[in-house]
Amino acid sequence: MNTLKTHINAATLLLLFAGILFSCQKDDPKPGPVKSTPDKGEQVLKPISGDQKDPDLDFETVDAKALPILEAYLEAYQYGVTDWELKHGYDLRDFILMFSIGDTEKTKAAYLVLPPEHGYKGNISDVVETKNKPADGAIVVRMHDPELREAITASIGQSIYGTYDDRYLGYRFSEDFLLQTSLFSNVDLMIHEGFHFFPQITSYTDPNPNWGQYRFRIPKDYPHDAESFGLMIAGHKIAELAIETTDESQLREYAKMFHVILQRLKANDTSKDKLIENYYLPFQFVEGFTTYITFHNMKGLSFHEKGTSGRDKPYENFNRAIKRTIDQKRTTVTISTPNGDQTFVTYYSDMVDGSAYSMGAWLYGLLDMLGYDIIKPSKAGVSIDKMYENYLTENNIEVDTTAVLESIKTGLPDFDWEAATEMAREYAKLWDNLDSATSSYTLYQNPRQQHRHGEHAFCQYNRWLDWH
Repeated sequence: MNTLKTHINAATLLLLFAGILFSCQKDDPKPGPVKSTPDKGEQVLKPISGDQKDPDLDFETVDAKALPILEAYLEAYQYGVTDWELKHGYDLRDFILMFSIGDTEKTKAAYLVLPPEHGYKGNISDVVETKNKPADGAIVVRMHDPELREAITASIGQSIYGTYDDRYLGYRFSEDFLLQTSLFSNVDLMIHEGFHFFPQITSYTDPNPNWGQYRFRIPKDYPHDAESFGLMIAGHKIAELAIETTDESQLREYAKMFHVILQRLKANDTSKDKLIENYYLPFQFVEGFTTYITFHNMKGLSFHEKGTSGRDKPYENFNRAIKRTIDQKRTTVTISTPNGDQTFVTYYSDMVDGSAYSMGAWLYGLLDMLGYDIIKPSKAGVSIDKMYENYLTENNIEVDTTAVLESIKTGLPDFDWEAATEMAREYAKLWDNLDSATSSYTLYQNPRQQHRHGEHAFCQYNRWLDWH
């Protein structure tokens, strides 16, 4: 899969909502988890022997910068392999994490997080002393293995993350990146992409594996009517309300609303390729499901302060993003490749893809809050709209579609349906006069990354998940 990463500057990085480092990848063989990787019977890589240190790295200077992220990741790891309710859906022991600090020209320091049965044959003598010590014996070591480090770094290319040899998940953060982003956002990226590259590829079935052909190539006839886009905006308000309550009867009412929104989106779809079913709904599985899984792992940990991650405020952040796109008239994507830049029109990406991350997370989250198992059907390839149908049927919950639709439009607190649909119309009009467009997303293409989830890993990380 080719990897595309959103160009991030200092002004926009600090407060981004969760996911949108645009990386984009093509179909390919499935990688396996580390514990299932066969021993090839040979030592291809040649780590420095004994206790010898790698002279090219500067751990003395970098350790203090790396340690907070390593501690935070270990805290998430410890919770993830012990008390986490969703550990049957995502096992953080499935890969070796390599975390390096530096840039594309120079790695200053690199670390490995080694779970039990890691299978790594290199030098593990230089152990980092950490406050968080996972009960299963996972450790962090300073990496004195230049050939492996260079191989993983090559797989990352110009991006921030990549995978290598079906068992390593590598990240490279610059020192500026560390200064401008939160611990939550950095660990979120590690866990989020780890889910994509390992369990989601090996243990889950895409509701529609062909959805990737539309990524950054959504046709103009994608259903962009005011009601459809207005319902996506309303869905974020429902998500925000659901997050703030534990009342089961109220959560069931919100479930009815989500169900009606999904059904209405399908009913309004007049596109030639039936893009709601063939793109939007499976994209909810790829990114909405992953976003919720990741947040669920991290939401109670010490480095997450409620109200600061953006996931707690999906409506507020989504509206801000749409208004920003309208103000900046941003209608195109520029892909920067080794062969030069290519710019092309990308229709409705903030509304469609953005809502798949932010509202999508809580489409899954609400069912989880209601005690519905979201893991088993997801592994079987059941799409989110079918999950809502099944939940309502299994619990004998009747839905008066007309009444529920009216309650969405007129009964949500602090929500103005007329204002939402007016914003939706203004947003859709951006593509009616492309000569007026003044702004483009810039993405980096990494030809080395090859994975199955067609066009998945654009994980738009720093535009949605971490406004952040």
